Amino acid sequence: MAESSAPMGGSGIAVTALFVEVLVVGVGASGVVFLTACAVFGVRSVSEVGKIDGTVLAAIGASVSYVLGIIIDRGADFLLRKPSEVCQRKHFESDADYDAARLLSYADPVASGKYEYSRSRMRVCRGWVLNWAALAVAFIGWAVRDPENHMGKGDEMIVIFFLLSLCLASYMAWLSIVRSTMRELAELLPSSNAG
Repeated sequence: MAESSAPMGGSGIAVTALFVEVLVVGVGASGVVFLTACAVFGVRSVSEVGKIDGTVLAAIGASVSYVLGIIIDRGADFLLRKPSEVCQRKHFESDADYDAARLLSYADPVASGKYEYSRSRMRVCRGWVLNWAALAVAFIGWAVRDPENHMGKGDEMIVIFFLLSLCLASYMAWLSIVRSTMRELAELLPSSNAG
């Protein structure tokens, strides 16, 4: 479901929800940056950042997380575009039918609310597919570069397996939401247009 992340309704609530979604995804990306910095510069050097005033650090962290969230969202959308398009083609004969169903969903407050909630969950799961994978890679880099991390190889493997399992679980959740959302949107169209 390659679509714009911009809310169609333009309401303040939708914009706030989108901001929070991007920030939630960006926090994970900030974790990737943190682990990567620890791998490159060492934990002691990175811990020096903690000496910055808390308010300034929070403002910088929120800003960086927001920007990273946008980057991860766009990257994840690009990477998952094909399976999304496959789901869309299963239910809609053309992009015009899909767009018409989306417009119809906004004509009904209940359908609109369900659709926006589904889009929100899709964006968060989609972003975290990429975040979990990147966290696993960053963790491997940190574990290799910092031999004093006091984790055994077995524990490191468990962490990597856990992160990759969460990546797969996020992908499966995203795909399930995309499929059900496409099905519900298709039901809004006259039966002759729905796939």
